[in-house]
This record gives sequence, C-alpha cells and structure tokens, in this order.
Amino acid sequence: MSPYPKLVIAAFLLALASLTLPVAADEPPAAEPAQEEIRRLLPELAHDDPKNRALAIQLLWDTMGDVLIGMTRDPEDNVALTATRVLLETHNDKAEAAIRAALSSPDRSASFKAQVISTVSDRNDTRFIPETGALLSESNASLRRTVLLALQALGTPECLPFFMAATTDGDLQVSTTAVAGLARLGNPAALPRVALLLDSDEERLVTASASAIPALGGTEKYAERLAGLLDSGSEPITRSLLVSLQNHPSPGAVTILAKAATSGNPAIRTLVARALESNSAEGAEELLLGLLKDGDERVRSAAVQTLADRGAAEHLEDLVALAVDQSARVRAAVAIALGTTGSEKGLPTLKKLLADRDLSVKIATVTATGRIGGDGALPLLKSAAADPDPYMRMEAIRGLAAQNTAAATEIIRERAGDQDMSVRITAITELGRLRDRGSEALLKAARSDDAEAVRNAARTALAMLNDG
Repeated sequence: MSPYPKLVIAAFLLALASLTLPVAADEPPAAEPAQEEIRRLLPELAHDDPKNRALAIQLLWDTMGDVLIGMTRDPEDNVALTATRVLLETHNDKAEAAIRAALSSPDRSASFKAQVISTVSDRNDTRFIPETGALLSESNASLRRTVLLALQALGTPECLPFFMAATTDGDLQVSTTAVAGLARLGNPAALPRVALLLDSDEERLVTASASAIPALGGTEKYAERLAGLLDSGSEPITRSLLVSLQNHPSPGAVTILAKAATSGNPAIRTLVARALESNSAEGAEELLLGLLKDGDERVRSAAVQTLADRGAAEHLEDLVALAVDQSARVRAAVAIALGTTGSEKGLPTLKKLLADRDLSVKIATVTATGRIGGDGALPLLKSAAADPDPYMRMEAIRGLAAQNTAAATEIIRERAGDQDMSVRITAITELGRLRDRGSEALLKAARSDDAEAVRNAARTALAMLNDG
C-alpha cells in the first residue's frame, strides 16, 4: 500500500492536471472545477499526518495558489476559513496579504475572524499582530475578548499598546482581560495605566488591577494604595492581591501582608501564610512565626506548611511545639514539615506522633519518617509495617522501599504475605521495583495467590526482575 494517504495522491493528481490541462491563448483558466476539487480536499488537511499535510499544501499552493487566495473571499465562512488556515501554513507573501485582507474585511463575520486569530495564536504565529490588534475596534465584544486572549498567548512587546488601549473598553469582561494581558506581559511601562484603574467603581476591574500591579513589579511603588484596598472589605480583591503577592514576592509586600494578617477572616489569614512562602524580606519570617500561633487551625496548618517550604530546619523547636496541637490537621502538617527537613533530629517527635489517635496524622508521620530515612527511621517504619491499619502498613512499605537496604527489604518481604490484599500488592510491587533477586521465590509463589490482583502484581514484579 502507498505510504501516502489518498489526500496527498489526490492533491498530486490535481496539481498534475492543472499543469497539463490545455488552455486556449484567449481562454481564462478554469478556476471553478479546481476550486470545487480543493473544497473537497481541504477539510481532510486538518486530520492528515503533518508531513503529508505539508506536502499536499505545497502541491496545492504551487499549482493553485491563486485559487486558494480566491477562496479566502468565498461567501461561505467555512470555505474561506479552511482556505485561510491552509494559507497560514504556506509562509508566502501573497498568502499573507490574502490573510490580512480577510481579517480586515467588513464582509467577514466575527466568528470567522475569531477562528482565524485563534488559529494564529495556537501556532504562535506573530506575523499578524497588527491585524489582530486592529480587531479591537470591532463592535462584537466576544471577538474583542478573543483578540486579547490571542495576544496574551503570543505575548510579544508588540502587543502592549493593544492591551493598554483595551483597558478602557466599555465591556467589563474585555477590559479585565486586557489588564490580565498586561500582567502577563510584565512590562512596567503599563503600571501608571493599571494604577489608575484601582479607583474604578467596578470591583472586577479593581480586582484584576490589584493582581496585575505585583506582576508588573509595582508592589513597592504602590504598596500604600494596595494596602488601602484591604479596607474595602472586598474578599475577591483581597484574595486576588494576596495570591499575586505570593507569586511575585517583594519587600513591599510584607507591609500589605501584615495588614491582611489582622483580618477577621481566617481564609484571608491563611492566604497570608501561603504568600510568605518565597518572601525573604525583613519582617516576613517574624510575621510567619506569629501565624503559627493563630487561633484558627487552617491558618496554623498553612503557616507550618509555608515554614516547611521555606526550609524548616532552622525552626525545629517551633515545629516540635506544635506537635501537641489540639488540631489533627496541624499535627499532620507538622509531621510532613519534619520530614521535609530531612533531619534525624525530628525522629523523636515523629515517634510520638506515630502513636497519635488520628489516622491521618499517623500516615503523615510514616511518610515523613520514610523521607528522613537512615538507621534511626528503620525501627519506626518496622513498627508501622505491623500496625493494625492496612493503610499504615502500605505507607510503611513505601517508606521502607525508599531506604533500599537489606534490613528494610526483609521487612517488605514479610508483608508480601499480609492478610490484606492491598498490602500484599503494595509489598510485591515494591519488591519488583527494587529488583530484589532474593524475593524471586516469594514472587513466584505469589502467582498462586487467591486474589487475581495479587497474581497480576507478582507477574509484573517478576518481569521487572528479569528486565533488571
């Protein structure tokens, strides 16, 4: 069978016919039959293999480029759209001119233009940014928003003036999309324009602008105005600002975060804790340590998590103090944070948490112990592997496998005969991943297990042994 699909063959025959068809000197080329044939072929182009599609497009362009260009003016949007999409792949001056004309044509629908610019942005094609930006003068708000989204995707400096102009668009969805586009570009030149929007009566526009200023590097300059937004009582504005401060940390953010930390809403204070993750400015750490003592468990838990993300080894004592917190959520966060430190100094506290009354805390403790590893962790993992709860035993097996030592592997082998099917599967799977030759006989025996899932796991593990 031919390596080329029928599309390429048809395109080749069509091209050949156009080259060999006799035409009288005074007779114009017969465009209609060719146009009808191209109409038939074009819909298949989108589904063809890229290499074959490129060949078919090149054949069509070389022999019938003018017909394709003519089809961009077809009264049917679908025909014109398909032809335009084909021309986008040709990278030819005449083709580009036809595309520009189609985008600026008053006869083409908003839907057509939206689909063309979406295709352009999907291909990261920056050739048509001026024509795309010019569509912001169209009356259709949905099209204008599509234009801005396409420009966001392209993200070149050439897009800046279009975003700037669209911030004053009469449609709120369009103007907020323009502000988001400026934030994505990250050009500080947009700061004065965005700052003006902080005085808008529209909450959504203020929300977008408050989020954009940190992204544009303006937190320091506009810290006082941003802090003032917290007095508005608007949760969307506050949330958006705090999330942006987390993504774009700066010294000026600490003042704003300190004010937000006094909010009566624990959800806001939780966001403050998370926003301090990457902020190393003066006062940030002190603010975070203060949140460890917050009256709400969600805030304390978030503060512990942030402390771990920042590097909790320096604050081991603060974490140990929270290991007796009344909230299981906080105690579990402490366990994970201790594991993040990787320090064996956390093992005594983890040993106590291993006896916690809450299962989620115990499982988090086993996970953390496995991360720390070492000789000191082995007794704790061995104890967890014999816990009455199967989830504890499974987590212990994973932690033991991470040690990859003879002593740890021996404990895993014992669990391969566990009464719980899921535990047996976990143990067998880990033995396979460890490629433990000493477990080969055990794994072969597991192929006769009563549970099909265990038998399948054993076969997979044996295959991994052979691959090793």
